[in-house]
Amino acid sequence: MNMPTMTLAITLALGFTVPLAAQDTDASGDSGPNTPPVVSATELKTYYFTPQHVEASLLLPTAQELYGRRLFIEERGGLTAMPVDNLQRLGNTIVIYDTEAYAQMLGETLHSLDLSQAAETVPGSKPASPEVITEIYKPTHIDASTASSALRPFFRQIPSPNNRTATQSNVHESPDLGQLTLRDEAEWVNQMLALLEEIDQPEEQMFVTCLVIQGQPGDPGDSIQSDGTGLVPEELTSNLSKLVPFPYFSLTTMGMVRASTSANRIRITMDAPYNLDLVVKGYDPESYSLTVDCDFRGDEGQQLQTRTTLRAGEYTVLGATGSYSHFVVLKIDPLNMPAVRR
Repeated sequence: MNMPTMTLAITLALGFTVPLAAQDTDASGDSGPNTPPVVSATELKTYYFTPQHVEASLLLPTAQELYGRRLFIEERGGLTAMPVDNLQRLGNTIVIYDTEAYAQMLGETLHSLDLSQAAETVPGSKPASPEVITEIYKPTHIDASTASSALRPFFRQIPSPNNRTATQSNVHESPDLGQLTLRDEAEWVNQMLALLEEIDQPEEQMFVTCLVIQGQPGDPGDSIQSDGTGLVPEELTSNLSKLVPFPYFSLTTMGMVRASTSANRIRITMDAPYNLDLVVKGYDPESYSLTVDCDFRGDEGQQLQTRTTLRAGEYTVLGATGSYSHFVVLKIDPLNMPAVRR
């Protein structure tokens, strides 16, 4: 059966309407409203109508109740064959299969019914639901999982785009793509985007330096530079020598690492070996101070554990350990700290 197929174009300016009495006799010319339409396949046209403001599954029952009819096709046996419905649904599209005039009338009617669900409704009628938009957000400095967790207060269910009787989450995470799909009312989506842009920022960076120094008895003038005495900062030794019975200090080993101020753990492994593990408890960006739990261990059984607050640009002596009086000293230098404070 060779049926011409075309897409229905609606022109509202035509103002086309068909009286119901004319609809009953249009199909084949048979008289009487109770005569079943028997038509030739050559007289039938196929049109497609995709609603824009309401799901086809909701629009079709109303259209069938008001304008649906069953056609008997001559080439298929006329009244002795199974009839064909003139309105059917394919996904979110309504398929119109009828004579030219009747199909045009159906198209006009479906278009009017669809528009009735748009925002421009009759005064006093219930307004249509706010427009739902979709935005894709790909984080730059945080991962998609962190971004999704931050949006948890905004989570809610919204109507599914393909089935208004079903719902779906307004935030969908795609771990493989490293992105989020936000689908909701424009105001809701804009609030989520504003939050994401606020938290999706480069993490503040800092240098963490650990010095292991050894107290030296005697006259510092008798020492040589190769023993490490010249490598210990004077601002550290001048204050420390007032607290302990050592006139000067030599550098045993040191380590330095660049880390994020929001890191959970920081580890520095130095020669000998000496290991320093820091568990970060909090960072204050206003005072540039870092609170940490410290665990220092040496190869000869030296061990030092404590919690302290490190202030930017200052040497903090954690304590001394071992028979050779090894002092553990920490210092942090945030990269965003003003130069006058370094």
